[in-house]
Amino acid sequence: MKKYYFFLIILIGLNVQLSAQTKHGIGIHFGAFDFYGPQTAKYFVQNRTLNNDDGQKKVLYWDPAIRVSYWHELHRMLDLSFAGTISQLHYPASSKDSLFIMSKYNDLAIKQAFLFGSLQVRGAFNFLDRNRYFAAPYLTAGANMSFR
Repeated sequence: MKKYYFFLIILIGLNVQLSAQTKHGIGIHFGAFDFYGPQTAKYFVQNRTLNNDDGQKKVLYWDPAIRVSYWHELHRMLDLSFAGTISQLHYPASSKDSLFIMSKYNDLAIKQAFLFGSLQVRGAFNFLDRNRYFAAPYLTAGANMSFR
C-alpha cells in the first residue's frame, strides 16, 4: 500500500507547478516515456536475470527524458512558452505489440534504440490576474513537433 501512496505523491508532484518569478523564466524538467507499462504490468525498475547471464541486474522499464523550457510573459494574463525534449527510446524491430512486450522483458535481439526529440510552442491564458492571486487556473493551446 505504501508504494501506491508514494506513486500518488510523485504523480501529484510532477503535475503541480508553482511560479517563483514573474515576467519570464527557464525550467529544466526530468521525465520518462512509458508506452507499454500497462500492457506488460512492469513499471520503473525490476531485478531480473538477463539473457546469457546468471546474475541479476536492475532494468529500467521506461526511457528517461529531459526537457528545457522558456516562459515569457506577454501580458499579465497571457504567457508564451517554448520547450524542447530529448530522449533515447527503445522500440521493437517490428510493429507487433507482442514483440514490444517481449522487448520490455529484455529480449535484446528484437530491440532497436533511436534518439527522440520534440519542440513545442504554447500560449497560456490565465483566468485570474497573476499579480493579485497566489494561484490561478489557466488554459493552454499550442503546437508540438516531434522527430526521431
